[in-house]
Amino acid sequence: MKSIIGPDNRVAYGVYDEPVDFNVQDFALWNFFGKEIKGLKKRFAFHSFNYLGISSGDYFVGLAAVRLGYLNTVFAYVYKFGEGRIFNYDAKNPGDAGLSFPADPDEYRVPFDSPDVPYSWDLTFH
Repeated sequence: MKSIIGPDNRVAYGVYDEPVDFNVQDFALWNFFGKEIKGLKKRFAFHSFNYLGISSGDYFVGLAAVRLGYLNTVFAYVYKFGEGRIFNYDAKNPGDAGLSFPADPDEYRVPFDSPDVPYSWDLTFH
């Protein structure tokens, strides 16, 4: 199985005809002084973001899921062209609570649960 992060800490870009191991946890982060960032600092430095935008006639719809390491958020909005009106939704969770990003883009589903929201989001990006 081909790994995305090689032993030289380089990302192997390209098209693969074989299964791929998305070993993002093996990527070494370095600070300005050339020392490797590990542990909790590395977890807070690793961010994930997915956005889906749909344009249809007079409307534009946006959906996003964001993990900043210390905060998770999902938001959605609907914008109506011509009127300049926007309707939006935003929910935030601190830490790891409620948002799960898989590393494999072929099986992409981002579930979001929040204790402040009476329902759960299940964003599936295809």
